[in-house]
Order: sequence, then C-alpha cells, then structure tokens
Amino acid sequence: MPVTPAVRLEPGERKAALRQVAGRIPASSPVPAAERRLEVRGAAAALFPSGIRKGTAVALPSPRPALDAAALRLTLALAAGTTPVDGWVAAVGVPALGVVAAAEAGLPLDRLVFLAAPESTWGTVTIAAVDAFDVVVVNAPARPRAAEVRRLAARARERGAVLLVTGTGARAWPAEAHAAVASATWDGLGSGHGHLESCRLTVALEGRGGIRSRRVELVA
Repeated sequence: MPVTPAVRLEPGERKAALRQVAGRIPASSPVPAAERRLEVRGAAAALFPSGIRKGTAVALPSPRPALDAAALRLTLALAAGTTPVDGWVAAVGVPALGVVAAAEAGLPLDRLVFLAAPESTWGTVTIAAVDAFDVVVVNAPARPRAAEVRRLAARARERGAVLLVTGTGARAWPAEAHAAVASATWDGLGSGHGHLESCRLTVALEGRGGIRSRRVELVA
C-alpha cells in the first residue's frame, strides 16, 4: 500500500503553518453540548463505548519501558478512532511516532502534522496545536509546570480538541481518563522472523466526569 508522506515542519515554518490551519476555525463558535461528543471508532471503541466528549484529555502512560511500544500503539489507535472524517491531527514532540505506524493505525497522513517541541517550548507549541487541530498527541515532560497544564486543559475544552498525553509526564497528568497498558502480546513475530500483525492489549481505564473505569481487552 503506498504511503502518503506526512507533513514535517521546520521550526521557522511552524507558526505560519499553524496560523494557516487555524484560519479554518472560527474565533468564537459555541457548540451545543449534545454535539460535543465524538464517536470512538476502531480498536479503541471498547474503551469509550459511548464516545468521548470534545475537549477531553486522555493520559496514556507506560507502566514500564517494556510496554512503551504497546502504549504508543494504543495512543495511535485512539487518535485514529477519535479523529473526525475530515479532521486534522498534530503530534507534538513524539519522536517514536513513525509515518508507517501512523498509516497502519488509520491516521490520515495528508492531515497529520509532526511538530518538534523541546522541553523549553513544549507548552507553547502544544497550545498552538490545540488551537488548530482536532486531535493533539503530545509527549509531556516528566515535570510539566502546573500553570501550563491548566492552560492546556482550558484551551482544549474551549476549542473542543481531544488531547492525548504520552511520555514520562502522562502518569501524573490530571486528565479526565487514564488508559494504561497492563499487558501486551504481539502477534506474528517469532524469534528473529515473521511480520507484526497485531498487538493484543489489556488496558486499565480510570475515568472521572462521566467516564467509567473499566478493564478492556482489545486488538490494535
């Protein structure tokens, strides 16, 4: 299957590109509560069978390094499942996210933008992305400043963007939901041979504000 290249932006191009994408979003567009819920499709649907409210933050921590790849797999599945049909996705400071993996997860590569975000500027870049994109995947630093976290949460709710938080800062992130991979089994791989076909995940979801905690088995 041919893979359409995703967009990679150099630092000097970032602000102009974000302004261009943001231009399609009205400065003030109140949305009725009934219309602020997104259906979650695909592998991650079992986590949010009633959908997910726009503006929600979901933290996807990796309990240990051996599950890092599985946690990223879950993040991609959730990003693909929540992105609207004509929606845009930003990956902020997520170097482990590759174009092929994104394509396999079902992310729209022609509407996927990679943004570099050093720890010194990650909050500024992420807030700009939340203003312009429907789904934002962000690699949070271990000790994000509380003020930046509050600003991000408020801006995501205001704009209706779904914020998916990964990285070392995800475990303590005050999100509406925490989805942690408890175990993972990779299908299709042998000892030095084979091709990865799927990943069977056991996910522990802890939620608040109407999101019910549950333990889910899914294939991503």
